[in-house]
Amino acid sequence: GIHEPDRVVRLGHIFNLHPLSVEDILNPSSRAKTEAYDGYVYVVLKMACLRTDNGKTFPRYEQVSLVLGDTFVLTFQEYDEDVFEEVRTRLRTSGTRIRRKGADYATYALIDAIVDNYVMVLDDVGRRVEELEEHAMQLDNSAPFRLHSLRRELLTLRKAVLPARESIQSLLREEGTWIDTSTQPFLRDVYDHVVQVIDSIDIYRDIVSSLLDLHLSLSGN
Repeated sequence: GIHEPDRVVRLGHIFNLHPLSVEDILNPSSRAKTEAYDGYVYVVLKMACLRTDNGKTFPRYEQVSLVLGDTFVLTFQEYDEDVFEEVRTRLRTSGTRIRRKGADYATYALIDAIVDNYVMVLDDVGRRVEELEEHAMQLDNSAPFRLHSLRRELLTLRKAVLPARESIQSLLREEGTWIDTSTQPFLRDVYDHVVQVIDSIDIYRDIVSSLLDLHLSLSGN
């Protein structure tokens, strides 16, 4: 959590974190990035958690800061809710790869969980796009508003995922320094998934814009 600044500052002293890193950890609006410091590498990503309220599903975004050292990984989040339960389960299970490998692999596992949830959010958007396609064809009066809302949601998701691509790419350059050669293929796989998500977001945005134009055209006719 970042709601207790004094505790975060104390951790910063214990692990010799640069004051600028501590400042970024406490700032939930920091842009996704990767920065190498003396003794650790600092990674910032946006995490998307699907939530359901009054029967409606929507993503909530929060900042996650990862600090990768030689023998440790620190994570700082805005909220209690996250997408890391599978990683925790693997950590609790003896004999798993994450228990055998180093801190760099644990960092990869956390990033992989974040990216996998981008896919889940995108799948939910795809389902709603299909539903709205039928509503747009039937000249449902609520369709334009819902399409505009979906387009804004896709834009928000893209703003979270696009910087993540750059952040993971920067982390890949740390091979041999902070990322072991054996972890590199796993991290490249995550990078490929991020690129696929960005491509899918752009496709969905085009579909939503086309549906909006179609609805307006049919309404005009």
